[in-house]
Amino acid sequence: MEAEGRSDKSLFGSGSVAVNYAEFSAEGKAGYDYKKGEYESATFTNPISGKSYSYDNYTVPEEKMLTAGGKIAWNHEDRLKFSLQTDYSEGESKDISSTQHDDGYYQPYTQTLSGLFRGEWNINDEHSVKGYFSARRYQSGTENQNFSGSYHDRTLKEFIDLEGEVLYTGYITQNQQLMAGINAQQSSYEDEDADDEAEKSYKTANFGLFAQDSITLDRLLIVPGIRSFFSLPVDKSHDEDFIFNASPKLSARYELSDEWAFKASCGSGFKMPTLTQKYNSHYKGKGNPDLKPETSYSINASTDWKNRQGFSASIGTYFTYLHNMIDAIDWYENDGSWGGRNYENFGNVISTGANLKAMYKKGAWNAYLTYNYLFMRQITDGEFEEISGKIPHSIKGSVTYTIEKTRTDVNINALWYAPRDKSSSYDYSGTGETKTSDYFLVNARVDQHLFGDYLTLYAGVRNLLNSTSFIKSNIGQSMSESFSGTQGITFYLGAKFTW
Repeated sequence: MEAEGRSDKSLFGSGSVAVNYAEFSAEGKAGYDYKKGEYESATFTNPISGKSYSYDNYTVPEEKMLTAGGKIAWNHEDRLKFSLQTDYSEGESKDISSTQHDDGYYQPYTQTLSGLFRGEWNINDEHSVKGYFSARRYQSGTENQNFSGSYHDRTLKEFIDLEGEVLYTGYITQNQQLMAGINAQQSSYEDEDADDEAEKSYKTANFGLFAQDSITLDRLLIVPGIRSFFSLPVDKSHDEDFIFNASPKLSARYELSDEWAFKASCGSGFKMPTLTQKYNSHYKGKGNPDLKPETSYSINASTDWKNRQGFSASIGTYFTYLHNMIDAIDWYENDGSWGGRNYENFGNVISTGANLKAMYKKGAWNAYLTYNYLFMRQITDGEFEEISGKIPHSIKGSVTYTIEKTRTDVNINALWYAPRDKSSSYDYSGTGETKTSDYFLVNARVDQHLFGDYLTLYAGVRNLLNSTSFIKSNIGQSMSESFSGTQGITFYLGAKFTW
């Protein structure tokens, strides 16, 4: 059970209970997260009647999220295992996009209900079969109302996803392990408010076969694999094509010593756009029914190092060529405010970069530092074009010190994002902001463990430096101005009880 209160009057609470008896177990959980927004008092005047209405115009979103779920499981001697899990969530939000428009506001909401059944049969020490079946219903919509309250309606879109998979794993020889399986997916979309009858419902069905062989030769591990994908034309009301793709992959790992290991891989990938990406259009974003499948070809290499003094590090690099890359792009209103997120295909894209991670874990200290570099460009008429929203450089780090005598954990963590390209927008003076400021956050937290591991009291502060960063946007905006909705310093207190 956990509860948290924040200085911005936001609240978080969650609880769970678990019971174990013989080979059976059961668990239930629930949670509620409320984030208080910031708003300005605004007035709307009806141009016909001349009557004025006051309302709250949210500049920092107000968000509410309720979650609940449960799980039951049976485990027979680690040979036969079954579990059934259900989860439910519902949320709503208010922000400047939902309150600032002509004669009223949108109240967006979402509801998700999902179930997951898993099974596993360990036939013997060399062979096993496992599988799952999942069902998910996602609903999104808005409560629409004018400021006078004389008009009200409700929109609703419903997405249902069903998926099942069976996986076999077995040792062919002592040094060779085979993995093979099948996967099937079916998705549907319903929108009773669609103007066009043909746009009220869509269906898709996908089928996959995959196999992977792991071969160990002393210190060398070689893993070839392939995945075949079939998209079946099951929607009778829309023209669909039969789509087939085979994506091979080859990876290897070589352990030079107990301290050094090298990894490399190459292969291709394939991704179909989801129905949500194609048809879930609402005030915060637009689906794109013309989205095409994405294909990719990539090469990766990395080096891992560790020693007995608690230090470890890894460095990696990659190169990927993507055709019809599916991505969400932010767009902005003429006043510079965020207007939503649209899905698009990018014809030919090169994505390359590097990542570095260093860790130290020994005694009372636990720390890590990561750096990521990304170069992503779309190729248009032989020229490289930036894709907005991509972060070229990012750094994350965390240091935790544990005081053993008092069972106290002290943590400080930080992240920094370099300025990123921004799609065309305008501030109130009409000057275009094409580059954001950088983004820098520092957080601190103290956890006090009491009565063993039964009770933990914690306190912390988020955004410790109050949105202070180093680089302003191209029009001189600070971090809080460039990233609208960034809140100031937030203090919080919480308690977590486990039994």
